[in-house]
Amino acid sequence: MPDWNPVEIIGYQPNQLSYSIYKKIITDSSWRLARSKMGYKNINRQLMYNFAGKPYIDTRLSFNSMIPKSINKNLSKKLIQSWSKLLIKKPYLHDKIEFEITDGSYDASFLKKVNQKYNFLSIEEKKRYIDEIKKFTKNQIINFEKNSIKLDKKLIDLEKERIKFIKSYLRSKNNFNKKDILNFISKIKNLGTIPFSIYARHAFIAKKFFKSLSYENVISNKTFSKLLNSVGTITNEYIKLKKESQKNTKYKKKFNNYFFHLRPGTYDINIIRYNKKISDYKIDDMNLIFSKKDNNYVFLKKEKKKLDKFLKNHNLDFTHNHLLKYFLTSIKMRENSKFIFTRALSDLLEILKKFGNKFNIDKKKLSKLSLNDVLDLDYKNKAKLMKIIKKNDYQNHINNKIKLPYLITTKDDFFISSILLSKPNFITKKIAKGNILKMDEGGVYKNISNKIILIEKADPGFDWIFSKKIKGLITKYGGVNSHMSIRCEELNVPAAIGIGEDNFNNVKNFSNIILNCKNEQFIESN
Repeated sequence: MPDWNPVEIIGYQPNQLSYSIYKKIITDSSWRLARSKMGYKNINRQLMYNFAGKPYIDTRLSFNSMIPKSINKNLSKKLIQSWSKLLIKKPYLHDKIEFEITDGSYDASFLKKVNQKYNFLSIEEKKRYIDEIKKFTKNQIINFEKNSIKLDKKLIDLEKERIKFIKSYLRSKNNFNKKDILNFISKIKNLGTIPFSIYARHAFIAKKFFKSLSYENVISNKTFSKLLNSVGTITNEYIKLKKESQKNTKYKKKFNNYFFHLRPGTYDINIIRYNKKISDYKIDDMNLIFSKKDNNYVFLKKEKKKLDKFLKNHNLDFTHNHLLKYFLTSIKMRENSKFIFTRALSDLLEILKKFGNKFNIDKKKLSKLSLNDVLDLDYKNKAKLMKIIKKNDYQNHINNKIKLPYLITTKDDFFISSILLSKPNFITKKIAKGNILKMDEGGVYKNISNKIILIEKADPGFDWIFSKKIKGLITKYGGVNSHMSIRCEELNVPAAIGIGEDNFNNVKNFSNIILNCKNEQFIESN
């Protein structure tokens, strides 16, 4: 699937509540409003659909949303048709769409690719497309610092609103109503998921730009890797505070204030978060989240000269330092803005859990209701909702037996489920060898150090594993720009992200494995 791939976050067969919350705060409108604010086309439709309980992204809408508003309807239609044909021809690129198929931003390889591969466009259309994409990308980079001030203010406001919401809840002695919760959800969307979505898109533009600079030999692969390692997201603070809190109890409170909300299942009410207590946790130092001045990376003199020449030849009106800051800041804030909005999301799940307790409905039953059903809970319709739970429970049993491919291109895919081959995304060029440990979301694991970890999803709630000196990571789902890919690049952890179902089912039976990221392979080891 393309960007906003729900399988990476809520899974292949999510429960009704997880699906409906992800839909409400991300795929109904936040995704498109964020794109529109950046200058992409505004697509006034929902992005995600449900088939047999499995979430799917409408790829055509995603393609549309990666085209700037300035590009006319006829040219846009040609681009979408071409990208769609390429995906059907090469379905294994389903989790690499933004790097391998679409071109919604300018980079070092853009001119070459359009002139050589976009033969479905006329010479005039190619020129128009190149000009508009270059203008759009220049605008994003030049105005990024100014726009990021506004985004950061919204995220800070969300944290304030979250604390206010929790304090109000505690004062009310668990007596919250539907209106209170809907108002908080609206704050999460407007102050959290939309700014995060914008930062995520900037991070993609920046990463694709620098990856292409490496591909075109403007900078070396080694430099590109070093840049990714030097980003410095909130994960570094997690690892540092986790170690300090284990040695000294005075850091325990600080750790809780930052990371109380983490759970290996960000949208799943059934998964216990790090700290179950509902409290008005506060970040001690907001500067750790929003500081843009903590990286002093300097290019080699030779690469600096080549980069300046590239920028001049392509008429890009910014310096290499400006471009570097854009790269480092956008990737850092992609992760840190996610950290802020998931704090609010985690509290929302806990409040919903308490809301259900008022009517003697536990979290397992709540998870089988949609968000709207949960918010409609009262003593008058409780019997009706219990029937819905029973019906959904039965439907889930049926859905679990239905096999569908990850990519649906024709109606025949609903009747004959082909196995979609996946092309794993390998991180670093390292080789790791050791015991493999399969981890589930609800499991408790004490000894994971020096293990190669196997998990299904690239979920932020698994960030804690990076404080345990793991040897490597393998995931079933996840793309080249997914959460765990970013984490492994930053921390220089060898990984195979998004290996697919068949590979995953084989690997989970291994006791020992060799993860060879250099040769892009993983094999069982004796």
